[in-house]
Amino acid sequence: MTYPKNLPILAIGSLLSGCTKAQDTGELFVPTDCEAPETVELQAGTFLMGSPEDEIGRYDSFDSPEEQQHEVTLTHDFAIGKYEVTFAQFEACMGYTGQSLTAVIPPDDHPAARMSWHEAASFTVVLSELAGLQSCYVCFGTGMDVRCEERVVYACEGYRLPTEAEWEYAARAGTTTAFSNGGNIVNGYDLCHTRLTNETWLDEIAIYCGNYNGGPAPGGTRQANPWGLFDVHGNVEEWVNDWYKEDITSLRNDPVGPTSGLERVIRGGCSGCFSSQTRSAYRMAYPADLRGRQQGFRIARTSNP
Repeated sequence: MTYPKNLPILAIGSLLSGCTKAQDTGELFVPTDCEAPETVELQAGTFLMGSPEDEIGRYDSFDSPEEQQHEVTLTHDFAIGKYEVTFAQFEACMGYTGQSLTAVIPPDDHPAARMSWHEAASFTVVLSELAGLQSCYVCFGTGMDVRCEERVVYACEGYRLPTEAEWEYAARAGTTTAFSNGGNIVNGYDLCHTRLTNETWLDEIAIYCGNYNGGPAPGGTRQANPWGLFDVHGNVEEWVNDWYKEDITSLRNDPVGPTSGLERVIRGGCSGCFSSQTRSAYRMAYPADLRGRQQGFRIARTSNP
């Protein structure tokens, strides 16, 4: 299958995905090495989303009443990326790195950062089309100028971004503590050298300001969470599917967030973030076209839609 780099991604009939805008030439791009990133299969379940009011770190930055704890049920099994998508994986499928010509491009094994929500969504469209699966988004445009919108979420058979509820369910891995290793932040903690209540240090599970080395690290350099996911705490912030809504406590069964909005949700914290911003419950939101230096993503897919 051959895709011209300079033709748009069109939503006419069968979505013509993979048409990515080259940053240098207009030569044809053949995504022969495009493969879906490794995933972890998770079973449906019910969990407590959000944080208790007394969780240390909850109010340290961007006062966070939107973390109100509430019970959420996911009725479907789903797969989610074991790692954040890397530059190598993104370029193999899209034909460009997502970086400007003047940017210093990190090594291939680093998580793909400076990605807009739209670019993340378009990556999943390419994976779906190459696998002969239904696309979960409709996209228009090319390369860094692509624009996407969701067409279906849980009922979609193709690849997509995880919903906010799926992301937190997977990140928590059955825990109710601030971090997936069972620890909470110790009272009186240092924002960038944080000890946890289970006699561990945040450095063991997260890339954050305490071990920041100029940017994100290669995926998987810290301990995985109990369900085998790496870098859910720190490294790069991760786009999820949902539009942002401050109070989501009414969204309890297979939530997908509002149908429209001004910003998309980001989860997980980043390599330059404070420890409080890498907690499982921490939420942030940015305009979908923002290409900040710390924004990346991981993929998801409903197992049996």
